[in-house]
Amino acid sequence: MKTLSKKSSLKKRINSIKKTLLVLTLCLVGIQAVGFDKADRIPPVINSSKVWLPYGETLTGEDLNVTDDSGVDDMINITIDEGDYNSGVLGLYEVYVTASDWMKNSTEKVVEVEVYDAYPPVMAIKDEDATIQVEAGTDFVYGDYISAIDDVDGDVSDQITGDDVDTKKLGGQVIKAKVRDNAGNMTEEEYAIDVEDTVAPVFKFKKGKNAKVGYQAKFDLDDYVDMVDAGDDNATMTVEGDVDTSTLGKVSKLKLTGVDASGNISEETLKVTCADLTAPKLKLKYASATVEMNSTFNPQEFVAKAKDDVDGDLTKKVTTDGVVDTSQSGQYTVTFVVSDKAGNKTTATLDIEVVDDIKATGLINTAKTKLGHAYVWGATGPNVFDCSGFTRWVFAQNGISLPRTAAAQYSATKRVSRGDLRKGDLIFFKGTTGRGGITHVGIYIGDGQFIHAANSGISYNNLSESYYSAHYAGGGRR
Repeated sequence: MKTLSKKSSLKKRINSIKKTLLVLTLCLVGIQAVGFDKADRIPPVINSSKVWLPYGETLTGEDLNVTDDSGVDDMINITIDEGDYNSGVLGLYEVYVTASDWMKNSTEKVVEVEVYDAYPPVMAIKDEDATIQVEAGTDFVYGDYISAIDDVDGDVSDQITGDDVDTKKLGGQVIKAKVRDNAGNMTEEEYAIDVEDTVAPVFKFKKGKNAKVGYQAKFDLDDYVDMVDAGDDNATMTVEGDVDTSTLGKVSKLKLTGVDASGNISEETLKVTCADLTAPKLKLKYASATVEMNSTFNPQEFVAKAKDDVDGDLTKKVTTDGVVDTSQSGQYTVTFVVSDKAGNKTTATLDIEVVDDIKATGLINTAKTKLGHAYVWGATGPNVFDCSGFTRWVFAQNGISLPRTAAAQYSATKRVSRGDLRKGDLIFFKGTTGRGGITHVGIYIGDGQFIHAANSGISYNNLSESYYSAHYAGGGRR
């Protein structure tokens, strides 16, 4: 690529003028000697077909290669159409050029002019100091300390890259930084940096500078404050004072002092107030409960205990939220709430089922817990059963005694017609073992279904099934 020549010095121009005058004199003498018809009639030659012009500069005759047969190139007058190109915009232009010699012989030519980005960005330290000052422990970003300005692309400081800077290492370092413009022109420079720690440790309060500690709780400073120092991972913290957690309302003051390896010191005060921060303990008698229809429901009967570390027994202070309508069977939820004088609150929920027959519900729920367990003749539980052993075990878990065998249980219960069967009733079958009399028993659970110890194990069946319908002997109520 061709770049612009520097302008001649004044002395050089004077010598050029003298030379031109000499040439003119010689030419006049030559014309007189050979005659006017022998004079120069050949125009100059514009040899350049394409020239490269740096962005922002002006195209002059010195950028073009123009010659004349007279050999006196200094006498060539070159005219450039300045409107044919814009040196402030990169690109290729076609520029109209005219060249004429001293005898007015002229020639014209369209020359391609490529305006290009010739120079790399210029980098400089932003604060103009000889050394870059960097705070210890911070992230070093080149563009924060060094600027890079390109004549075409403008500010390219954010594109500066270079050596990694260890800001944990105090002292001087020398780094190499480099930057390229969009044309690929690159500048690379070395800079001296000085990493220094001028910032004191910082206390970070997790619960504020005015915090609370639980009454009679163990005070752990790590739960309340951290200390960090960007330039020193081993900065030390000292504490003056103690925290009293045995006296409600007592305010304890701790003086915190942080010191790093560079001698930077910070001080803070943490105030800690002893307060009742623990909610009462609330215990219910049951995880869930069953209530019989049309009975009186008193939620307080389900509270076992409510106790607070400071206020003591709060059992009578328990309140409830939720309505249980014992006139309607269904599922209900009651929320129990207890608060201490400090406003700490505990809640617990109880799922309550309102049933039309609480005894039947208990029997059925107990029976369901053994679904899938195996049948073993003669077994009475608690993990394997025969038919009467199963019914006897279920009733016993609900406080009701039954004889051992199916026939004996039939004799010990009141007869119930099939149409009057209720949940929890026993249902009996005859002839299931190939002999006469009562040979099998199960527990009715409603809608024609019953649960029993069949040969396949504890399972459900329906009275409408042909086998059981054919062997059905009747119902019994204890």
